[in-house]
Amino acid sequence: MGTLTGQQLVDRALVTLQDANAVRWKAAESLMWINDAQREVCIYLPSAYTKTAIPALVAGTKQTASGLSLTDCVQILKVPRNFASNGTTVGRAITVRPMPWMDEQFPTWHSDTAGELIHAFVDAADPKTFYHWPPAVAGNRAEVVYAAVPPELAALSDVISLDDVYANAMQYYLLFRAFGINSTFTKSPQSSATYYSLFLQALGIKDQRRRAADPNLQMQGDGAGVAGPGGAS
Repeated sequence: MGTLTGQQLVDRALVTLQDANAVRWKAAESLMWINDAQREVCIYLPSAYTKTAIPALVAGTKQTASGLSLTDCVQILKVPRNFASNGTTVGRAITVRPMPWMDEQFPTWHSDTAGELIHAFVDAADPKTFYHWPPAVAGNRAEVVYAAVPPELAALSDVISLDDVYANAMQYYLLFRAFGINSTFTKSPQSSATYYSLFLQALGIKDQRRRAADPNLQMQGDGAGVAGPGGAS
């Protein structure tokens, strides 16, 4: 969570809009755009708003956000470590590995004996799911770090849900929406598109950062061994 309020971001944008008294762009609209801006940031950078949970696992090799009651989950980012069923006793670390390797070398791994998780497998194409080996014992727990939907501000006086580092990008998004709603006042039909481009630039968009955050891609070129059903790496 940041320290800046929605109103502080709006005030900055209104200076650029030459509407410091919010005559043309009303507070209710600005509040909607602030909330839209937070979600838009998280579309491009899911890690902009993350949460950590230690949910009880379901039996088997597959866990889903809904099955773990992570109702605000957008994308599972990593599964760092095991916990006992009490949720406080820390277990072994969990390493991220590429699932195709496991499938090729140990095709029956889904039916192995249950135990503490050793390897986790994530797929950006199925962001709310992760698989793991060995299968989980129902009721055991694991720490899950996930990208979540940022809470909406109820009023402009509320503090933004994202860190302050995203404030400039959110301000550019506000200007994109403000200039786009009525170009009569802007004298520049390109202003809206310009500010959306600045929004994207402020986020460092994006493919390289997305690839850098993909655990599967991080593993490419890693010389570390991968443990199979015979033991841990």
